[in-house]
Amino acid sequence: MVINGSSTKSLQSGGTTNVTNNLTVSGSGAILDVNSQTLDVNGTTTISSSGKVTISSGTFDVDGTINCTANLEFTDAGNLNLSSNVTSLGTFTKSTSTVTYDQVGNQSIEDVNYYNLTLSGSGNKTITEDTDVSNTLDVNSGVLVLNTSSHKLTVALTTLDGGFINISDGEMECSGTFDHNAGNITMSGGLLDLNSTYISANTSNVDITGGDITAAGDWTGAADDAFDPSGGTVTFDGSSDQDLTFNASSNFFN
Repeated sequence: MVINGSSTKSLQSGGTTNVTNNLTVSGSGAILDVNSQTLDVNGTTTISSSGKVTISSGTFDVDGTINCTANLEFTDAGNLNLSSNVTSLGTFTKSTSTVTYDQVGNQSIEDVNYYNLTLSGSGNKTITEDTDVSNTLDVNSGVLVLNTSSHKLTVALTTLDGGFINISDGEMECSGTFDHNAGNITMSGGLLDLNSTYISANTSNVDITGGDITAAGDWTGAADDAFDPSGGTVTFDGSSDQDLTFNASSNFFN
């Protein structure tokens, strides 16, 4: 499917529009409006030459490679599902959207500003530059990888439901609650900076051999009997009183 010309093509169907091969949106004024519908593209998605794809509350399901050198714009709480290689997301406008990386295999996380970022599928989901998530980072499966000293991941809220957060270098900063429901935090280096409450459950795990964790809020780990690092340092650096609730079977290293 090709969209060009200086006009808007808006999806109005009541179900899913399928593109079995490739989608191209190209040319000044060429706009494909997913609207509140669902668009599923099996092949390569190309958005170029001042073209634009807009989504309000709908879902743009990209099963193949996406290469956007123009505009990808959310106006509401829509969804973008990325199931293959992401070459570029171009000029990305997040609104209150959720972007999900769900390939069965490795993916690079584009360095745009996200509202909600969800990781699922399998393989490594690697931070490639400084990346900001203004609302919730949700790790369901796969491995979030932060491994470069110059890269920083900044998030408001974190939910670790499964899979791994793997930090060997660089920094992850969470300004709000870090909810470690399940899954694993693995660290051999780098910094995990927790500026609010850390909550861990009895299904959470860690494999920490190095690196630093700084915690400025409460540490709520009464149900977590598996926090047992063999390296690294936890520093409590809050400017006001902090409550530590810790399981007797767990321990700090430093």
